[in-house]
Amino acid sequence: MSPKTKLTIWNQEIEPHSYWMLQQLCTTCFTLSGFSLTALSVVIGFFKDDLNKASLIVSGLLLSTVLYVWAGEMAREGYRLWKYTLAETMYMSTSVLLFGSLLYFVVIQSSVAVDWRVLLVMLVPIVYLIWRIVHNIEVITRVWWAMRQAKK
Repeated sequence: MSPKTKLTIWNQEIEPHSYWMLQQLCTTCFTLSGFSLTALSVVIGFFKDDLNKASLIVSGLLLSTVLYVWAGEMAREGYRLWKYTLAETMYMSTSVLLFGSLLYFVVIQSSVAVDWRVLLVMLVPIVYLIWRIVHNIEVITRVWWAMRQAKK
């Protein structure tokens, strides 16, 4: 980037000493994509007699698999701040979808008797990730707004 180029969220690059964040997010996304695909296989095997009962879970896990791969690829090449932030937000959103699918599996599966307190604890990561998604969007909005004000 030339010295005359104005720094924006679109052209700001992540410093080389922070590339470990990209690698970690990429690895986590690809790992969770594999987990989602494995969970999908287990759910299909579990509900093979009545797959319609698990259609919401199957859709959630299939979508999780695809979105984790997409977020992982974006993180792998996310040397710009906006791309990393988008990949991280996608990772968190997909994690909400994955946890929600697993929670729904536990709820509808009659052979798994789970105490309501366990279900409540399972909601904690979902609520936390939703808070993080909102926080990321808020930070992006503040940075974008501050850059627009600086232009004037």
